[in-house]
Amino acid sequence: MRAFPPDPAFPEGVREGTAVPKSPPVKRFEELLERLEALVASLESEELDLERSIVAFEEGVALARECHRRLDEAERRVEVLRRGPGGAVTSEPFLPEGEGNRP
Repeated sequence: MRAFPPDPAFPEGVREGTAVPKSPPVKRFEELLERLEALVASLESEELDLERSIVAFEEGVALARECHRRLDEAERRVEVLRRGPGGAVTSEPFLPEGEGNRP
């Protein structure tokens, strides 16, 4: 039997065809945003042909949606800490400016 070099997409000891490849690592928000900014710069430069512009636009829309989803998720997780009467610290959901009555 012929030995093949290990495939980094499969865990050690698992042969191709017997398992699902590892998912690519999830990119950080900042990496997604950098890629989106690079796509916007490419589109604004007007150096791409029509087909490449469409592909870049589609990728940009997908990146923008993912960035927006992550920002929404982060906003839900943020809590504002406030010192209440008597000095007790309390928490409340984060409300962006104009979306609530805060002192």
